[in-house]
Amino acid sequence: MPISAILFVLTFRKRYKFNNTLGENVANIKSQKARVITNEKARLRNQATKSALRTYMKNASSAIESKDKTAGELVRVAQSKIGTAQAKGRIHKNTAARRTSRLMKMANAKAPKK
Repeated sequence: MPISAILFVLTFRKRYKFNNTLGENVANIKSQKARVITNEKARLRNQATKSALRTYMKNASSAIESKDKTAGELVRVAQSKIGTAQAKGRIHKNTAARRTSRLMKMANAKAPKK
């Protein structure tokens, strides 16, 4: 079983008080039980994506601040990841635009003048 599946089961049981059967926090309707599982998977997926985005942004901004030679590549990767997250609906399009704008503003301010 993949580690992500194990983590899902553990957090899901803890959050919804599962003991081999659905706990008291879950509706009796079959479709709602399925929906709870789907929502939990989406929540974990979104959480992981947002955490990864913060890491990419932090790596890019620290490279920009230290004037690292790989800063341009890290900014490009961060932009790509932000765009992908927005396209998949993990973050709102205005949030993606704001983060990209801030990143580019920082990169352009630290870039050597021609």
